[in-house]
Amino acid sequence: MEDQNGKDALVHAEQTTVARKRSKPSLVKLGNRYLTSDGYYHKDLCADYLLANGRDKWIGVAQLSKVMCGSPTIDGKRKVRKNMFAVFAHLLLHHSEFLVYELSGPQRRIHAVKLLDVKAEADKQAAKLQVERMRKALHRVGIRFETACRIIDNKEALAGVS
Repeated sequence: MEDQNGKDALVHAEQTTVARKRSKPSLVKLGNRYLTSDGYYHKDLCADYLLANGRDKWIGVAQLSKVMCGSPTIDGKRKVRKNMFAVFAHLLLHHSEFLVYELSGPQRRIHAVKLLDVKAEADKQAAKLQVERMRKALHRVGIRFETACRIIDNKEALAGVS
């Protein structure tokens, strides 16, 4: 009996485990809409979607929920709103883009987002409000605040807007 157990242990020790390679999730186009390849929310994929589609128009939270979570449910919208600040930081620090929020309702929840266009007065006003909020919370978001101010100044200088 002991020999049999010893042989089994030897056979198991010789077998090697093969690590399964997982592909990185991506945005997939199905018909005329985008979805994440694995069906889960990813801040970098949300940032990529906004870089591709959020320059000229406002992207609503319902639309982002449809892309990132599969459908515009209440839970999907909550997830998008909850993670929008991580997407803001990702765009700011990794892509040098400033994400502007449109707030609505008495709770001042995020209703829509767009990448900053310094030529649009509404975008500039929303960006000023966000920068002011960041200035008040400077001890928590120091590097983001400095980066945001630098990006806005650079964009205005490139556009020739003061």
